[in-house]
Amino acid sequence: MNKTNTLTPSTADNIAFLLPTLNEEDSVKRMILNIKQNYQGLLFIVDGFSTDNTVKIATELGVPVYSRLAYGKGSAIQKALEIAALHGKEYLLFTDCDMSYDPNNIMDILHDLDKYDLVIGVRPLKTIGSVSRRVGNVIATAIINIIYKGKVQDSLSGFKCLRVNKFKPLIKEDGFVVESLICLYALKYNMSINLVPINYYERVGTSKMSTAKGIKELIKLIKTIWADRL
Repeated sequence: MNKTNTLTPSTADNIAFLLPTLNEEDSVKRMILNIKQNYQGLLFIVDGFSTDNTVKIATELGVPVYSRLAYGKGSAIQKALEIAALHGKEYLLFTDCDMSYDPNNIMDILHDLDKYDLVIGVRPLKTIGSVSRRVGNVIATAIINIIYKGKVQDSLSGFKCLRVNKFKPLIKEDGFVVESLICLYALKYNMSINLVPINYYERVGTSKMSTAKGIKELIKLIKTIWADRL
């Protein structure tokens, strides 16, 4: 990995970097500082109604903070796509703020970026939390690949890069299922996809995704596919 050590100015100018947050005071400072070591472009936070010091810490570090219109990661991505478009950015890069994804993989994600509409950071399966999460990821990814004849991996990865003008009209979902829907739309509309191996670690802080919530999001994915095929 680490195909390039730095971004060219022209590449950095085309990218908006989102950190979606919800009560991430234990990790947000480290995450911002680590990102800035690897990336010097537009970085901002879309916050999901944090009640801790997340917003205060980010603001003190000079990172703009925006508010979501609804709960859920999908709402953060919708807002971020709007912000990226307003700034004239071609791509939206995002990763979780809990230290589970490695900012040292940023250059791997962005390598040859102009060739792709979607880049997915693919985690080693054995590193993905509990057995239930691994199984859920495998099921969601398999359903998408079977129905849309694709070969995506790790559809639930939280480290992705999207071409803004392709995804901004499509993303309407507020919840976590947006991760899989991004892959679904990319396959449905024959977008170019790059799969990049990345590192993945134990998260800092408490997970927002329970088994019950995961099942609920999987059902939403199935319903979305059912409606789309009809």
